Amino acid sequence: MHEWGIAKNLVSLVNQKPGGGFRGKVAAVNVTIGKLRGVPPHVLRSCFEALTAGSALEGARLEVKEVEPQARCGSCGRAMLPDELLPDGPHYSVHRSCPSCGNTEVEISQGNELFVESVEVEE
Repeated sequence: MHEWGIAKNLVSLVNQKPGGGFRGKVAAVNVTIGKLRGVPPHVLRSCFEALTAGSALEGARLEVKEVEPQARCGSCGRAMLPDELLPDGPHYSVHRSCPSCGNTEVEISQGNELFVESVEVEE
């Protein structure tokens, strides 16, 4: 399960704050994750809770903002929204060609994000 590894990296990243830590208790870690990552937020939260139990981060919320997938044609620049992408189970894949110009150089422009947006600290 790759959610465990992602949660472990998030905990490590928050614990490695420059300057030796936060002034106060961490209340929430806000992350942005693209839906193309295939990470169910509830599973990631469960992993985060298990990893932070008994640590300085225990009780901190993991807030997840999901980003819808989007693709863009490399030729005409047409953006393709989620309803134009092919669902593949819980994931998405792109058309093999642009519905406007037929070009096969279609690239994902969003939906693969994975980063810590912010950390909320109680004083």
